[in-house]
Amino acid sequence: YYGKCNFCTHPNITGRYQARNIDITLEEIKKTIREMGIGLFRFAGSTTPVSLSRRIADALLQEGLIVEYSMFIRAENKAKERMAELIESYEVIINSGLRAVFLGVEAANNEILSKTMNKGNSVDDIYFTIKATKQASYNLRKHLDVGISFIYPCPIPSGSNITHEQVLKENLHLLQKLKNE
Repeated sequence: YYGKCNFCTHPNITGRYQARNIDITLEEIKKTIREMGIGLFRFAGSTTPVSLSRRIADALLQEGLIVEYSMFIRAENKAKERMAELIESYEVIINSGLRAVFLGVEAANNEILSKTMNKGNSVDDIYFTIKATKQASYNLRKHLDVGISFIYPCPIPSGSNITHEQVLKENLHLLQKLKNE
């Protein structure tokens, strides 16, 4: 779903999805550790899918690199049905040094996510992706910070019965649901 979200700037900047070569990234990490003694990194891709995160993690572990890093992730499609796979992948990713994730939720309202924003995922996808990261962290007894943002930058869809108050209520409901787990 890269570049299809209605407020995404990426197609205007890069024109297309570009997955960076992991070998180049590993060489840069090794050079930074060797020359600067820095082992703390932030992967800056804005919607890193779990499949790419896992490939990065596998490469870090195979190289034996001791690093800590954060990354932006996206809500995985069909996350509820894929929970076991997501938890297992996030366990590997956390073991490779992941210490924080950031996820752009935008709004906890399916109509806004699909019709207005064209996000390509649902509130359930958001919830179960976050739940998978938290469960992986719990299973490993390793702390993982999870940051989410509600930045719904669009007006309420015309002809919709959705109100700003409803969006706020749904956002708070999702936060409360995640907190009570």
